[in-house]
Amino acid sequence: MGKEKLVGTAQLYLDESYTAEIKEILNMKSNKIAEFGGYLLLEEYRNKGIVKHLEDILISKLKEMDYEYAVITVHPDNIASNKAKEFTGAKIIKTTNLGDYLRNIYLLKV
Repeated sequence: MGKEKLVGTAQLYLDESYTAEIKEILNMKSNKIAEFGGYLLLEEYRNKGIVKHLEDILISKLKEMDYEYAVITVHPDNIASNKAKEFTGAKIIKTTNLGDYLRNIYLLKV
């Protein structure tokens, strides 16, 4: 067996319950919207392009499933995560509270 090691994860939320509030805030009608989230990366592996690689995989999966958009939410003070979202081509659409938390809402046309 090789020396494989799990160093990070990213999640893709497809259920409407994850995107309904954002769709309402952005006044979007499409049913083909997913949300990226649940990013975790071991500290020693940060700033090595791993999150970008994970996002490329998520984008490929969305294209395979004929999704139109991905939304990504990030706290405005999380500079590293905000920069990472820009590398995907996602654009900040709005900064607003989602529940109790202030978030930048990014939209990516898949």
